[in-house]
Parts: sequence; C-alpha cells; structure tokens
Amino acid sequence: MGNIQEIDGALMLIDNESLAGIVEKASDAVISIDESQKIILFNASAENIFGYSKDEVLGQELNMLLPDKCRSIHATHVSNFSTSPERSRPMTGRRGVEGKRKSGELFPAEASISKIITDGKKIFTVLLRDITDITQAERTISDIQKSHEEAQHIAHLGHWALDLDTNELAWSDETYHILGVEPGTNNTYETFLETVHPDDRSYVEHAYTDSIKNRTLYNVEHRLLMKDGSVKWVSERCQTHYAEDGTPLRSLGTVQDITERKASEEKLKENKAILTGILDSAAEAVISINESQHIVLFNKNAEKIFGYKKSEVLGSPLGMLLPEMYRSAHQTQVDDFRNSPKKSRYMADRGEIKCLKKNGEIFPAEASISKLTFNGHERFTAVLRDISRRKQNEKKLHDSFVESIYSLMRAAEYRDDETGAHVKRISYYTKVLAEQMGMDDDFCDQIFYASAMHDIGKIGIPDHILLKPSGLTPDELEIMKTHTVIGGKIMAGNTSPYLQLGMQIALAHHERWDGGGYPFGLKGDAIPLSARIMQLADVYDALRSKRPYKTALDHKKTVEIITKGDGRTEPSHFDPAVLAAFQKCADAMDEVFEQGGQQE
Repeated sequence: MGNIQEIDGALMLIDNESLAGIVEKASDAVISIDESQKIILFNASAENIFGYSKDEVLGQELNMLLPDKCRSIHATHVSNFSTSPERSRPMTGRRGVEGKRKSGELFPAEASISKIITDGKKIFTVLLRDITDITQAERTISDIQKSHEEAQHIAHLGHWALDLDTNELAWSDETYHILGVEPGTNNTYETFLETVHPDDRSYVEHAYTDSIKNRTLYNVEHRLLMKDGSVKWVSERCQTHYAEDGTPLRSLGTVQDITERKASEEKLKENKAILTGILDSAAEAVISINESQHIVLFNKNAEKIFGYKKSEVLGSPLGMLLPEMYRSAHQTQVDDFRNSPKKSRYMADRGEIKCLKKNGEIFPAEASISKLTFNGHERFTAVLRDISRRKQNEKKLHDSFVESIYSLMRAAEYRDDETGAHVKRISYYTKVLAEQMGMDDDFCDQIFYASAMHDIGKIGIPDHILLKPSGLTPDELEIMKTHTVIGGKIMAGNTSPYLQLGMQIALAHHERWDGGGYPFGLKGDAIPLSARIMQLADVYDALRSKRPYKTALDHKKTVEIITKGDGRTEPSHFDPAVLAAFQKCADAMDEVFEQGGQQE
C-alpha cells in the first residue's frame, strides 16, 4: 500500500467520507475490478446507467456489463494495460466502447481506465459515460463513486499502575485480556515488554523512559505480538508521579485496543489512494470548493485545462478561474443551487459557461455541479470539460451547412434571378418574425438559413412553367405545386438541423392555418411552426413584388390585405400568433424589403 505521505496534500484536507461522497454523486459510472476481473466498486451512476443494483454486481465478473463480442477484446485490453507502465489510459482511443444494460440493451460509451497497486494487488478503475444521447459533441465529466463505508468500533480500555520502587505492575482484568496474559500472573515492567512486538520494544522503552526523564505524558501507539502469532495494536497513555526530591514513584496509565481502528485507518488510506487515482485519471477537471468558495480540491486534469499547479490554487477563491464579467452571475447561480433541493445540476442549462486560464485565455466549458453536506458544512464539486475544440468543430460544421444552403440558393438563382432576390429577403423576414415571437437564438439562426431553401423544389419545375410570363393553366398550377414535395425530397433523410427545418418549410410553407393549403391540406398546429412563419413571410413578399402577371403593392396595402383580407388572402390563412407578431414587426419587414435583403 502506498505511503500516506504520497497522497496529495489537497486530498488530505478532505475526509474520506466527503471524498467518497464525491464519487457516489458523480454523474459518470465508476467501476473498480480486482485482478480476477471481479467487480468491487459500483457507484450510483453505474446503477442508473446499467440498470443493476450494487448488490447484483459486486463480486460478479465484469463481463456481465459487456456485449459478448467485446469480452475477449476487453480482456486483452486490460491484460496489456496491466503490464504497461501507464497508470491511466483513455479506452476510447483504442477502439469503440460498448456497454450492456441489465435489459440486454447495448449502448455506446466513452471511458478511461486507471490502475493502482495496493499490497501488491492491482485494482483497475473505469470511469464510464453513457453517450447514447450525445452523438454530436462531447459532454462533460465527470463523475465518481462513493467507496466502502467507514467503520470504527469502540475499543476496549484497560488500566495499569507501575510501582517504580518495587517494579510491581498491577493490571485491570481488561488489561490482561488486551495483552493476552493469564489473569493473576505476577507482572513486572519486563513482563509487559515481553508482550510488545519485538520490532517495537526499543521504541516503547525509550518513549517511556524519556517521559519519566522529561516529566512528559507517555503517549504511544505500538504493536503487541500475541501467543498465537497474531498482532494487536494498542494505544498507551500514562502520567508519572514524583516525590518532592524529583524521584519518580508511580506511573498510572491506560491501554486501549486499537486494532480495529488501525485496520480502519489502513482501509481508509487504501480507499483514499483508490479515490485519488480515480480523480487523477478522470478526463475532466474536478474542482471542489468550500462554503466560502475557496478551492479545496484540484485534480490533474484541472491543472492541465487551467494551466495552474495545484499548489497555486488550493485555498484561493474560485473567482480566479472565472472571467471577471461572469463572477457575479456565478455567485448567484451557486447561491441558487445551495438553496435548491437538488443535489446536482448541469450548469450549461443556465447558459454557456466561460472559464479563465492562467494565461488569461477565456474558454467555453460544460460542467455539472454537485453538493455534499458533511458535519454541517457544505462542499460543492464541479466536473468541468473544456469544449473549445468542440465549439470550433461546431462552427466549421455550421459554416459547412451555410455554404451548402447558399449553393442550393445559387442553383435557384441561376434559373430565376428574381427568385434569388426573393430568398434573400425571406431569410430576414422569417428571422424578424421568429425573434418577435420570442424564439430562442438557435431557432432564429436555423430559420434564417433554412427558409432560404423554401422554393428549392422549383429546380424540378420545367422552365416553360417556372418562367411563364402569364398566368398558369390549372394543369400547370398543379405541376407548380409539386415544388413543395420535390423540395422536401431533396432535403429528406438529413441529420443537419438546418436541412431538417428546411425540409419542413419546403413541404409545408403553402399550407394554411384553416386547412385550405397544399400539398397535404394540413390545419392549425399540424403545420410546423417554421412553415407557419414562412407562409406569412412568403405572402408578404409576393404581395410587395412585381410579377409579369401582377403589379407590386406598397407596404401599407400589403399589411391591410394580410390583416383584414381581400377575398383571395384572408387572416384565417395564418397562425394567429404569427399574425400578431407580424403586426408588431411589420415596419421592420418593410425595411428588409426596401433594402432588398442586403442587411448586415
């Protein structure tokens, strides 16, 4: 077992129960196995993820949590890792990781594995996260199991008295029991020393004689070697009384069997070492603060992410890791969490997290926070992940989607220049309406680009119909109506949120609230909201625009027709909520038309 002095100073400030609480409340599964691949630790998140209770898995082989096809590969991976000099390894870097729930369901996961050697035995610990619902980006860690329950028993206590003149040693019955000596035996100081473990006798004798010489309290812990070869630990305390001339007369003391306490301490040290290894192998930053928001735990990945050494941050305010502009909001959020009944919270639900590195760089992060109350004191722990790279990838993906959209727009514009100008204005109309309706930023951004593709299906309409300068015949009109279905097919089966929204708009932007539209005759809320917004924007621009078969109307007349009707266009065609938003932002839409969709 590792020397306790090797355990991080920061972790020594945290009692084992608190640290085990951090593990138990972690959002990641924490699973430890011994060298025979038997499960010895299984936290609450592991129970939630796999569907097994702790009692069902402890002592069982790890294979019960793996798909059949992965078991031999996993065994090889662990065997190689066991003999490697590495202390930790991200398992997802080797091959995909899959888990198997109690229900038989297989699920994808990301995981890291670490190993610790205690008493010559290897313990492997896996931190595992179910990433079934996290297919587009990384989600942060991290997340840690409560280890074994601490147990301490009240030790037996005996007393003794040593006459330093006669060397007679009197023991209570409990002292005889503790020392393993037959009651009634004539005892001397030498008799006592014979019960002391040979390796501790010199230490004990010097401690006692020094206490007499220096007139100090005799207070030692040492081992006893019992007749059956077993070893006990005892704690001894005594006070010596002296004559007026300074001659030592009598020592009165107690002896307490602390074998169980020592065993518990050794177990606590082992658990502390295991938990330390778990924390330091975590892929996320794990940071704990006390009630006054001072840092009391800072794991290795926190050092890597923030650029600080542990010694630079322990005892310092958490604010040093936050940009100044966000510190007040963070304090409010922590106070709100402190007063809530929840024990954990995903902080990104409250808005984007921003953190501050030692070099002054501000970076985006996702984090979860948990709280633990022990001995009347609260401790907050954040598991945090730097998502800078993910945000960069998301931006590249967004830019790629936008470029795809504009490529499709240019295809439409190539066939009909007026259509090209129309789609530019439509983007701004729909965004203005969505913002007026209070839609979130993501929706407003997506509809801005997706609405530009509403008529992309016209690529499939013959030129003699699409570019016809006069009105269409009934048959031609039916063909023209198919542009909605064509557009939907063009964007069908795409996972992009922009193209998914674009497909909704392309299919349903000619549907009407009262059910009189096409191609499906959808009515009311059955029409996607994006298409309802697009429908009004399309009608507004059509009324304002000049066509070979109609003149352009001014803004005032257009608003009047949409809100009051003219026999062909009626208010009942539109979602009342979209219509109400239009009445509030009509002037902004007029500005879009006048600028030709060239807004910055």
